[in-house]
Formats: sequence, structure tokens, C-alpha cells
Amino acid sequence: MNDTSTVIQLDYSTYDDQTGFNISVDNITELSIGGAIGGNCRINSTRAQSFVDSIKQQGVLQPLIVRPSSCKEKVELIAGYGRWNTAKELGIKIVPVILRKFTDQESLQAQLSENLQRKNLSIVDEAVLARKYISLCDGDYAAAAISLNVSERMLRDRLQISRATSAVLSELNNPDSPITLGHTLILSQFDQKLQNSTLQSILENPTHYTVNTLKSLAKKRKLTLSKALFDTTACKTCKHNTGEQLTLIPCEEDDGSEQCAKVSCFNEKSIEWTRNTRKNELEDKFGTVIFISEKEPEHVNFISESVLGEDQAKSCNQCESKVVILNDLPMQWGKYIVDQCINLDCFKTCRSNFEKASKPETTDTDTRSAIQSTTTSSSINTVETPKTITPTIIKNAAVVTPKIKKSTQEDYDLLLQQAGVIELKRNLTLQKAMTLASICKTSGFKPEINAIDTTCFTFNEFVNLFAMALTNDQMDSLMAEGVIFHAEHSQQHFPKSLMAQWSENDEVISLWMPTKKRLNLYSIEQLQSLCRELKIDETMPDNKFNAIFKGSKSDVVDAILNLKFDWSNACPTEYLNAESRNLRD
Repeated sequence: MNDTSTVIQLDYSTYDDQTGFNISVDNITELSIGGAIGGNCRINSTRAQSFVDSIKQQGVLQPLIVRPSSCKEKVELIAGYGRWNTAKELGIKIVPVILRKFTDQESLQAQLSENLQRKNLSIVDEAVLARKYISLCDGDYAAAAISLNVSERMLRDRLQISRATSAVLSELNNPDSPITLGHTLILSQFDQKLQNSTLQSILENPTHYTVNTLKSLAKKRKLTLSKALFDTTACKTCKHNTGEQLTLIPCEEDDGSEQCAKVSCFNEKSIEWTRNTRKNELEDKFGTVIFISEKEPEHVNFISESVLGEDQAKSCNQCESKVVILNDLPMQWGKYIVDQCINLDCFKTCRSNFEKASKPETTDTDTRSAIQSTTTSSSINTVETPKTITPTIIKNAAVVTPKIKKSTQEDYDLLLQQAGVIELKRNLTLQKAMTLASICKTSGFKPEINAIDTTCFTFNEFVNLFAMALTNDQMDSLMAEGVIFHAEHSQQHFPKSLMAQWSENDEVISLWMPTKKRLNLYSIEQLQSLCRELKIDETMPDNKFNAIFKGSKSDVVDAILNLKFDWSNACPTEYLNAESRNLRD
């Protein structure tokens, strides 16, 4: 690190990665991720007196980790919020930093990693960290548990705690509060309004509302069955249905409605319906679904033409990072938000491209508040799509190629391989070149002609740079030697990426035909977009075309397959886009 006592006021974006220097505390800002402010994720940020005294006597010795800011004379703080805040409180003007060229994703990971390493983490801090890690891992519990170095069971326990309201967590973190972990675990199972109202009752009379009392009250709570989202047929004869025993258990809302007196069962069925029935419906219609309990609002961006431009917004429709956020929190079950991007860095690039091509006055729209509202409001619509400003369509913004789903990519690869085989069948020289390459690569045979060392060639390079330059007699001779050598060695794989180099788009088009398996790779929304791309909508009235996509995914697929349409020259443009193939040896 450069040990200088002077303040450097330059364009920090020009600094090399891992450059160390001193900087004014006023030139450091909090980490911004797509408009959301990051920072120390711990609820209790109080520092030990020994920590404060150490900085007061010696200054900040351990450098803060920063990254360049959009303002060239400032930097964003990734790690070291405790040191930064304490330095400001003590009037220390200059602190050491190390600049890292981190992306949004890398910055968040580094920030969480620093918080995780602290020795004085409370159970609430652990819960907050668990929620943020599961969000960064896109709901992958195994990956998040490994990052946190805990078991999946402990991770889920901490996630349950994190579902408590901020008011409940604040009281749990307060050593003088009567709220215990037991209270929190019970309260976290209910909606936010009920949590906060019950919390107030406990604080007003803590000796009465013990954990056992609260547990008993929770068991006595009743929910109106008419509001249930799941199939209530079995509830008609259930002993916990107050409509079957009104003389024994009076309803809190005596309006004649049947009530469920076993809230735990009601909740379990609601969660099961959300995580299976509802999720499957949305996956068929839109594609990937992520639960709101597994995704932080600041880790999501809303895809719209006003933010990304018309072309990029359409391109994002095929991307695997475009998801639906499904609410699985108590009394919010089944509500969802569409057109959400979970790739922070890709979204940032797309937005930047559009902003550069737009007029200075173009307004950006940040919609994370809409996601947050689904956890706090009980009156939102079934589909809570954030409002957007009428877009000014910009046509010259650079469009980022979407990351294609694995299942779709595999189908692309299969067609490319089939097209390559067509060329292979009619090209005798290519047959011999690939045969020789296969023998060499699978057996370890190392031919050498004209002093050319072939040991460092990839399969593709061997075919194109070496084998295709040989005469037929030379290839025949080497293949004979290779076959004998191959008899003593084991086999390896046969790369498919070479096929792409010998494939012709006309052959791919002739091979592509709609099948049930192939169309099921798409969501309903993507199928509608695909049919428009193939101009199927131009062959029929709008009302008839739109009606195709009103039913279930299975019905939509069948309807498309039954269309009287000439598919011989039809093929999605993604199949013809060499940049989207991403094939590797």
C-alpha cells in the first residue's frame, strides 16, 4: 500500500485494481447497488469500547475496501463500515483504503464475507446474513449453507427468524427486552400486521405473555376458510372446522363463515399450494420462479422499456436471469411480480448502454419498492407490477445477448450437431480429418509430419490446422498407425463444438420443427413471442391468435402444434446466432 499522508483527489476509476492510498472520509460513500444503498447488514452496529479506543489512539490501521464510484472523485465503501463510522465520529479526516474493481455481485459477496467473520454476531445478525446469502445464491440452500459454514437445518432456522418484522428483531436484539427467541419464532409465522400488534401487547404485559402463553394463543387463532387458496374439500369434515362445531368453538367473526381453528395446518397447506401448484402455474406461463423469502429487494431489478430500451427489454425475455418473484410469506401467499432480473451486473450493463444512447433527461425507474410492498401490504393486487413512465424508445442502444436456459441450449446444440453430421456425410476429407483427430485425442497417439508438434492442439485446431492440410494418403497412413496405437488405450469424449463450425444455417432451419418436447422448453410468454417472431400472428385475426395463449401451457403447446402453418422455413433466430451457442471442447 502506498503509505502517503496526503489526500489524493484524482479520478479513482483510473486506478489499478488493489491500489492502496489514503483518502478523506468525506470522499467515501456507502455501497450503491442499482440505486439501493448497501452497508453493514448487522442490526446492532454498536462497537466495543476497546475498538473505539484503539482507533482513537492509533487511527485506522486496517485499510477499508472500496471501489470506484460514478462520481470520479469519490469511492464506494465495500467493507470497513465500523472503522469508517468510528473515524468520522472521532473527527479523523484521513483513512487508508484499498481499491478493488469489484462488480455489484462481487461487492455484495465481499461485504457479507466481512460481516460473517466478526466474532460478536448476534442471532439476529446471523438471520440477516442467512437471508442475504440465500438471496445471492438465488434460493440455493446448499450453496448458501456452504458459504455460511453452517448446516442447511441451521440456515433454515435463521431464515425463519429473519421473517420476523424489523420491530420484533430489534426487540430480540435488545438485551433489556422481554422478547426471546421463542417469542420470535412464533411471531415469525404470521403476517407483519399481526406480528407488530402482538409484539406491542407482549411489551405492555410481558409477565402474562410468556412463550407458552403465546404458543397457546397461536393455536387458538382461527382463519376464514373462504380465504384459503388451497382445495378446502377435506376441510368440510375436519374437526378443526368451526362450522362443524359452532356450539363448542365460537367464531371470532360470527358472520356464518366456516373457520379453521388449526392455523398450523392452514399455513402448511397454503405454503404447499404456493410452492407447488402456484409455482408450477407461473413457471409454465413465465419461466423461472423465485420465492420472495429467498430474494432480497436490492438484489432484483425490474425489466422495462423505460429502463433498458425496447430492444434490450425484448431480448431479456429469453434470458434465464429473467424471473418471477412469488410471495410465500404468511397471508401474502400466491401474489407475484413479473419481469424481474436477478443478474445485477448484466442489468447494470444493459441499463448503462441504454442511458448512453438516451437523452440526458431520460428518467430511470427503480422498482424495488414494489417488491418490498408485497411484504408489508395486504391490499395489493394478485399481480403487483410496478408503475413505469411511458418510455421514450431508443433504437441505437447496444443490446446484450441474453444468457440462454440450459435446456434450450442443449436443444440448440443437438440441432447444430445434426447439421454438422449432414456436412460430415458429404465431405470425405472432413471424415478422415475427424477420424484421425478422434483416434489421436482418444488414444494419445501423437503424429508428427513436417516437424509439427500436435500435442498442444485442441480437437478443433488439430482438424483445421493439421489434419485438413494433409493429403489423403498421409491421413490414411496416420489413421492406420493410430488405430493400432488406439487398441492399447482407453476412449475419451468426442467434442460437439466442431460441428458448429461446419453447420450451415439453411440446414439448421430445415432440421428445426416444432415438437411437444421442444416447445415445452419455453414459457407461455416466450411461446407467444416466438410465434410473433415467426409471423404466425399475421396468418390469423388478433383475437384468434391471442386466444391460443389463454389456457394452460399444455393447451398452448397443443394449439401451436395443431396450427396449419408451413414450418419448413421457420426457425427461432437464437438457433442461428453463433454468439449464443457458447460451445466448448
